[in-house]
Amino acid sequence: MIKTTAMLLEELREYGSPKSKLARMAERGECFPITRGLYETDRNAPAYLLAGSIYGPSYISFEYALSRYGLIPEAVYAVTCATFEKKKKKKYETPFGTFTYRDVPSEAFPLGIRLVQEGDYFYRIAEPEKALCDQLYTMPPVPNTQELFRLLTEDLRIEESEIGKLDEKGSFSRYSGTSITRNATVMTGTSSTQYYWSLSNPNVVQFHKEVGNLDNEAMFSFSALDDRTILNALTGVKYYVNRSGQNT
Repeated sequence: MIKTTAMLLEELREYGSPKSKLARMAERGECFPITRGLYETDRNAPAYLLAGSIYGPSYISFEYALSRYGLIPEAVYAVTCATFEKKKKKKYETPFGTFTYRDVPSEAFPLGIRLVQEGDYFYRIAEPEKALCDQLYTMPPVPNTQELFRLLTEDLRIEESEIGKLDEKGSFSRYSGTSITRNATVMTGTSSTQYYWSLSNPNVVQFHKEVGNLDNEAMFSFSALDDRTILNALTGVKYYVNRSGQNT
């Protein structure tokens, strides 16, 4: 169990010198210093259970989360965490392992996080989609969809089949298809990949620009992400709508 110095000294208040008693306990392996002012009573506690207490607010993300979800093949031993508005990276070397912390945009920080209980511990970890977005945020932007595909499958070594599984169990989904009415999203209340520019926001517009989904003749509307599988998967498309008799 994670305990602060103050908590332990309170428990040891009946001793003549609680600080001396705490020092002896640490020497005998009855408690284990993590960082200044923070102790763990179980030497075998997994590192990821301690990450949120070491520095925060934070949640587990980036390479560690991607590895934990099996999206990347490498084993990642440092627990990588996301913070916001800290302005600089942090790294802690502890008896339990290495912990790193770096910022993500403040607006994105609270989105897509799981609160997990494991025994007496609670920890926060990014959903698979959020962990991937956080990782992409740390990497140089790419000019088009082909480069995005290469980055995902070659640089990060994510299997294409795994990308298609993202958000499989999520509650949010979009539908796609070349025959969908442009303003169907407004009419039906169901999210699609076809809509007018005026229904979007600057961040979405910037995303489409960066993945090369805009052309000079159709700056006013977006049309089905050109039915590109990778983009459909990343934007949560689960259903494809097609006219009867047409091949998909």
